[in-house]
Amino acid sequence: MTKNPPYMDEKKTFTLTCDVRNLGDRYVSWLRGTDLQVISSGWTKFTGNRRVSIVPADRSHTWKLVIRNITPKDSGQYLCQVNTEPKISQINYLKVAESFADIKGNSERGVQRGSTLELHCLISQSIPVGQTLPPITWSRDNYIIHKNDKVDIQQGVTNPKENTIDSRLKIEYVQPSDAGVYSCKSQGAAEAKVTVLVTSGEQRAAILDENGSGSGTSDSSFYFIRIFVPISLYISLFGL
Repeated sequence: MTKNPPYMDEKKTFTLTCDVRNLGDRYVSWLRGTDLQVISSGWTKFTGNRRVSIVPADRSHTWKLVIRNITPKDSGQYLCQVNTEPKISQINYLKVAESFADIKGNSERGVQRGSTLELHCLISQSIPVGQTLPPITWSRDNYIIHKNDKVDIQQGVTNPKENTIDSRLKIEYVQPSDAGVYSCKSQGAAEAKVTVLVTSGEQRAAILDENGSGSGTSDSSFYFIRIFVPISLYISLFGL
């Protein structure tokens, strides 16, 4: 049986192969868990899970168990077994780790034109032993962002034991064309998004600032009306 990495990310395809020769009139079964729940026996599948498929042996004598779009619920022990006496079995273990992505701060940011935009992304995901963590990719409105004279991207490993990586995006002299939906993601991991609004002058009061003061455009508008209306009435009544 082919050994898979002990940890795999969600939505990947998990494939086990079992090479059996001189099978004769015997058959190969796939089982799951310590209670040996039968997934299939020979050509017959006993699970209604459509993500699971069985590929019978061909000339290469290889049987395959394939699980698509794996989830944490698929974690556990899997066996390939031949009904000899005593039975011949090989065991593999699967642990599906939930990937996590987050851009620190509010989901909507306001940044003043001409200032600097800074975004900090954290991603946690499992990787096969011996492999390095894949880089984080930044994009705006689904277009990949690359480093240039005004854009800087830094990334590194925050916690190797937890397979956590981080990346910082810095854009100087922000212009209205820099507004949009920013996202960070890593191969095989979840994706985090944030909406960036570029403001100037009085527009700044009506939008969330990057430090999270206020709770949205509705709150900013409320405070503006509460102060502005009495002043307007005073001017009308006294003819100022």
